[in-house]
Amino acid sequence: MGKWECPEIIKKIATKKTFPFKSIEEQRVRKVVRGEEDQRVPVKRMLMTKHFALGSMNGGLVSPIQQQSWTLTINTSKENNVVTGLHPYVSASELGKYFPEKPSWQLERIEATKKGYSSEDKFIGGSPYESIHQEGHILYVDYVNVPQDVRYQHCDIIFPKWVREYADHDSALHVGVVFGLDSTTVQICTKSRYSWAGDGNYLRIRIPFVDGKASYTMECFSSQDIADGYQPRSAIMGPPVRSTKYRPRKESQYAFESPYVKKMRGANVVRLLWKNQSRTLDFKANRIIEKK
Repeated sequence: MGKWECPEIIKKIATKKTFPFKSIEEQRVRKVVRGEEDQRVPVKRMLMTKHFALGSMNGGLVSPIQQQSWTLTINTSKENNVVTGLHPYVSASELGKYFPEKPSWQLERIEATKKGYSSEDKFIGGSPYESIHQEGHILYVDYVNVPQDVRYQHCDIIFPKWVREYADHDSALHVGVVFGLDSTTVQICTKSRYSWAGDGNYLRIRIPFVDGKASYTMECFSSQDIADGYQPRSAIMGPPVRSTKYRPRKESQYAFESPYVKKMRGANVVRLLWKNQSRTLDFKANRIIEKK
């Protein structure tokens, strides 16, 4: 065994951090290498609580064939503890951004190397028509300008079959479903009539595109959130209204920001924080500065 020991501040963050907390992180992209016109940096947002973690990026096709744009992970001992959603996008141009072979040739043979890529029931994949915004407990997902010649004209929301209970709601304004996953309640609202599908250990809510568009809102919370003062919007009342205070995060001083880790944009310095303690990793100067 070596002499290295995990720094005490990392141990404290890992084992004693308080919930809930949020983090925002700019992700690496390979768009320049692929010659794509859209050079925007994807931003990953996450809300972490004792009962669940809701994370998302801002949509679009960021990591061809291996992307999950959002996930809700439930803190449970049960298997299949992830809720996610996607548009099962299939495209030769997407394959051309990942494999070196001719795109049309790959589209014909993809199932031999990436089984399930061409399926409308797949679990992983991004879509160029997707836009996502997360405000804490609430996720807004929109699909717009989907051409009629795109192979699959729907998006899916996938969740485990072991849900505690679920109930559908249908009104003149919207349709929705509420279901429980252990101590977490999830509410989904959409203006489109959805259908149910199942495969193995999962259920699917399938929302069709209408005139090239579809959207849904998902809100998740636990009994602890309610006790702490969180006020959910019931699916019966309609989808939550987007905050008028929201502004796109175009220019921020941080590339990564949470209560425990911070990194400035363009800097080679990472700061770990725990109460009044800090550990600064300066990769440019090759030094560590600790404050206890």
